[in-house]
Amino acid sequence: MKQFLIPVLVIALFLSSCVDHHELLFKPRSGRERQPILNKLPEELDFLSVQSDSEFDYYVLLPDDSTRYKYSIDFDGWGSFDMVSELVPERKETGLFIEKVVLSVPDTAYIPGLIEDGQAEIVYHLVSGGRKMEAINERTGIKAFSGFYFVHQPRLFPFSLNEFFAPVEIPRDTMTGKSWNRSLSVPENWGKEWQIPDSLYQHSHTLSLEYADKGHTLIATDHGNIACRYVIAKALNQEGEVWNEAHYYFSPKYGIVRMDFIWPGKMTTYFRLDDRNIFN
Repeated sequence: MKQFLIPVLVIALFLSSCVDHHELLFKPRSGRERQPILNKLPEELDFLSVQSDSEFDYYVLLPDDSTRYKYSIDFDGWGSFDMVSELVPERKETGLFIEKVVLSVPDTAYIPGLIEDGQAEIVYHLVSGGRKMEAINERTGIKAFSGFYFVHQPRLFPFSLNEFFAPVEIPRDTMTGKSWNRSLSVPENWGKEWQIPDSLYQHSHTLSLEYADKGHTLIATDHGNIACRYVIAKALNQEGEVWNEAHYYFSPKYGIVRMDFIWPGKMTTYFRLDDRNIFN
């Protein structure tokens, strides 16, 4: 399987795409300071107190293949990653088998002012050998604005392909049957890394996003069903064709519960909340 090179010196990955919210840009309340600290989260983001340090199990499915895959990362001057069988991790001796992703809420900001104003800072860590790898993480943000929750999905390697999917955007109140549009600008380097044809970018490197609120659904867990708001988000290329779609399941109490990233004919990546951590 083809390998993708990544610099081993990269310590943290930051926001790199720009979503156009038009008139819905979030404006902090007058006099309110930036909120990166756990005990100062805005009331509308209280669920992060529950979701902090929640683990997401994940697996990847290829077309016409029932084998579940995960990732292994090797460091040999440069980093590379490969998908490996979840049942029999075929990793090299120096490789790290990536088991899960942990969403954390830091007690303090990594670099004050790094995350956009109005966002609470969150961190995605890779888990290997049952431990969070502190040196490999993605610091990004979550915010509430004009009736929506906005969250950046995991995009750190080896999940950088998720950059081409619509970000998590969930109505704070039910909008069943309604839809809305956004646009997503992706830097050119992401396309080159994944050999995305230029024809899908053309000049603007912008994808059109179509969100649809599918109402509420129940997600089964070992502790019962969790009521979630269900949103489907499609990314369209310059010709107006559906390029990929993301399915998001969000609980106002527990936060993100499930994420499905579907790239037709290529691969699907599933993220599932390990609910043992949020009920203990």
